[in-house]
Amino acid sequence: MEEMVDASSCFRDAIHSRGRYAGLTSNNPRSATRVTLPMTSDTNHTQQNSNGDSVSPDSIEAADSKLVIEFTVPTDAFVLAETLAAVPDHVVEFEQLVPSEGSPLPYLWVRGASEAFEEAAAADPTTDSIQRVATFSEDALYRVDWAASSANILQWIRSRDATVLQSEGQDHEWLLKLRVESRETLEDLRAYCNDHDIAFHVVRLYDLEEPKMGQFNVTAKQREALITAEELGHFEIPRDATLEDVAAALDISPKATSERLRRGQTNLVNNTLTIGQPTGVGLG
Repeated sequence: MEEMVDASSCFRDAIHSRGRYAGLTSNNPRSATRVTLPMTSDTNHTQQNSNGDSVSPDSIEAADSKLVIEFTVPTDAFVLAETLAAVPDHVVEFEQLVPSEGSPLPYLWVRGASEAFEEAAAADPTTDSIQRVATFSEDALYRVDWAASSANILQWIRSRDATVLQSEGQDHEWLLKLRVESRETLEDLRAYCNDHDIAFHVVRLYDLEEPKMGQFNVTAKQREALITAEELGHFEIPRDATLEDVAAALDISPKATSERLRRGQTNLVNNTLTIGQPTGVGLG
């Protein structure tokens, strides 16, 4: 019998912890461009803080806190290009952990795992070895030792002070979300990509002002609503607080509260319990 999941505890753990990240993704291919990180006020790239508000390039440049950059690159600029070309319907997402030693990003989840994927991954020039360690329905977890490939983003990550918050690959493209210590690290990333002719598209660049903001693509207002509802007992069975009670605590209408909770819960589920296609729903 399938084990039941306590939704209340899932939401409670997610909104109070810094577990798995969330980031933006796109279902549409993007044209390849040489990397040009936003450096001036007339840039067309989106720059936001972790609450979703616009941030000027000057304020990001002067910020002391960490920066987060979300970007896409072709699969041949990262890993498993031949594998993903062979099984374009499979979605690959790295397990989010920091290894104490050995290869970076040692575990990956695969949606739609198959023998075809395993054969292609074993023969892929970016892997030294790959082994299935767990299977859940149509998803599987693999342990991978990466080859010492040259001129790809993994090599840059290995040698820089950058933390991978998100990495998702399918067909021809990888979506990556990195946290870096400084603007200089972003400049180094730009130079590396340009020097190695790696096509690069910036999705979003923002200052991580608060450590828990921006997690799971939950906005500040959604997080406030979720935490308030949890603290009042709205997710308990039976409920200790009605929707109207939560709305009164937030000083907004019950309708707005319901929409805010629904969007926040959607973001939490999409970005913690599923493989692939993490998304952000709603600004409020």
